[in-house]
Amino acid sequence: MILTGEQLKLLALKISKFRHDVANDLTVLHTVAEITGRLHPETASRMNVILRNSEKINQTVRLFTFELEQLLGVRGELSEDMGRVKE
Repeated sequence: MILTGEQLKLLALKISKFRHDVANDLTVLHTVAEITGRLHPETASRMNVILRNSEKINQTVRLFTFELEQLLGVRGELSEDMGRVKE
């Protein structure tokens, strides 16, 4: 399948929006877990699992979208950030 330049631009925008939406949702989850752990100390160990897993999910999404951008030959803001990290 061959994508046109316009289709690649649209796909790059959708990749960026996906990454942004997941990051926002994970931020909400992270905040709720932190507050719940503080208000209900008996849940702290379970909330810590949520906090760790939300960070893993965020890293996985960032890596996946970076690799997808590289494969498609599009450079979003993440590609530039990851390029600096790898150098």
